[in-house]
Amino acid sequence: MSRRGTRDYPTNHINNDGVSTINGGDDTYPPGSLDNFIEIRETEGYLADKSMLIDHILSDRHNKVFLFCRPRRFGKSVNLTMLDAFLNVKYKGNTWFDGMKISECREYDGIRNTFPVIYLDMRVGTGIDANRLTRNFGSIVNAAYEAHDYLETSERIPEYRRAKVSRILRRDNSDFDVDDLRYLSELLHLHHGVPAVVLIDEYDAPVHMSLGKGHYSEAVGYMRDVLAPLLKGNPHIYKAVLVGVLRVARESLFSGLNNLVVSGPLEGSRFADCFGMTEDDVKVVCDEAGHPEKLEEVRAYYDGYRIAGTEIYNPYSVMNYFDNGMKADGYWVRTSHEKDFEILLSQGDPDVNDAMIALVSGQSVETNLDRSMAFPHCGKLEDMDLKGLFTLMVQSGYLTAEIRDDGRYDIRVPNMEIMNHLKGRVRDWFGQGWNRMYGLLGSLLSGDAGKAEENLITLIRNPPNDRIRSHVDTTHALHQLIITGMLSVYKDYDAVAEYHSGDGVSDIAVLPRNGSGPSVVIELKEVPAGGDSEETVMYAMRQIESKRYTLGVKGDPVRACGIAIGSDGVAVRIS
Repeated sequence: MSRRGTRDYPTNHINNDGVSTINGGDDTYPPGSLDNFIEIRETEGYLADKSMLIDHILSDRHNKVFLFCRPRRFGKSVNLTMLDAFLNVKYKGNTWFDGMKISECREYDGIRNTFPVIYLDMRVGTGIDANRLTRNFGSIVNAAYEAHDYLETSERIPEYRRAKVSRILRRDNSDFDVDDLRYLSELLHLHHGVPAVVLIDEYDAPVHMSLGKGHYSEAVGYMRDVLAPLLKGNPHIYKAVLVGVLRVARESLFSGLNNLVVSGPLEGSRFADCFGMTEDDVKVVCDEAGHPEKLEEVRAYYDGYRIAGTEIYNPYSVMNYFDNGMKADGYWVRTSHEKDFEILLSQGDPDVNDAMIALVSGQSVETNLDRSMAFPHCGKLEDMDLKGLFTLMVQSGYLTAEIRDDGRYDIRVPNMEIMNHLKGRVRDWFGQGWNRMYGLLGSLLSGDAGKAEENLITLIRNPPNDRIRSHVDTTHALHQLIITGMLSVYKDYDAVAEYHSGDGVSDIAVLPRNGSGPSVVIELKEVPAGGDSEETVMYAMRQIESKRYTLGVKGDPVRACGIAIGSDGVAVRIS
């Protein structure tokens, strides 16, 4: 962490992009106002020192263009403004990097704050229809010229070029040319004698906001037509850095761009710790707050992201946690825009249904992911397949992924904040069918085997909304998935499949989230053809006892539950 100012425990201020500042003095700033590196440093605030991102980019002698994809509020805008502060000629002589790691890299002293910068905020380039989209793209182009209006009177460029700058500065927003930004880089190179740096914030916003709408193809077209001349083979740019959430297909936006370095949740390990917070960053925050013992709770709620193989915490939630009296809550998810995968979930695909139930049950799901795309080419959500859905959820921050030896991925819910949120969404997704399941947990915890049998019969025969039509390998796996999934959505309890305790692994453990209250360890058996359900359920109970599955399980009391499911019904025994 980098800090200047007093040691007193301060008031926390949260940036739009999730990097917090903790004010060292009496001045206050409205929450959400500080998403700019310069403002943070000027207000003597906290921020995790990510300045070596600058070194990683500048030391790469072979590549010009860098694309960083991270979930919302993971520090992208702050890092982009940090690059601007370090490279932009208009900030020459600043002291904002004093005490930061990059200040130790003396090899950059000669080029620091020597470049003109084209800074584009693509959030402006969204629209409700094609006409508005056109005007908003034009406003982005025109704003870039307005930031360098001195070119209109520059004696370092020919008069006819100055005249063109004048026309651009006075034109209507809808009257832009797709080559205008490349032309601006050429003028800046001519005026300053060095190539320009291009910084693009939320580069994917126009495409993302048009997804599923009639002007999706226009959004992709504008992005390609405006950015390609600027970024592809342009001798007038020194470096270009783009940040966003989602990876737009290379072939639809970056076609022919060979010198592109990509860092996202699934790739680019060199930059993995440059966004978000590492555990060392979080330890510093805990220590500065005077509560190092809170690290374990912060880890459970906000850690768990695997960014190109590196463990990362959600910075927005971590800093909100300390700002709100160290209350563990769903801070990041409250800012979410979930229209994309909610539309996909509503399609009722059985593979999606099964996977979501498994995920909210605490299991990992093996799947294929596509690092090179997040959107269907036509922009229709209903045409996205399972691979596309889970790629979208990983890139958006709702899931995290680790690559397997065979090239597939294990995806899982990263932490308690996201798990609690997704359980609620899955419960809503299944609708009123949940109402008839509420008694199952109560009957198991109270030891009412008869009531549990009634609830389980209903559950197995009539899954909510018929959305569970599993493709798992065995009937046992199907029943385990259904029961774990149904139990997993209760607010105060966690249902965990394949729970390690005692001398083995039980099928399901239902555990109180806060550690107090009753718990249940469940062994699930299928009644063999011609078998007896009573004998089968007692066999399950003996297995729990012999393998001491209840040993070390948190809760008071800890109940043992055997369940036998056969063609003629369900048998339950609870002790």
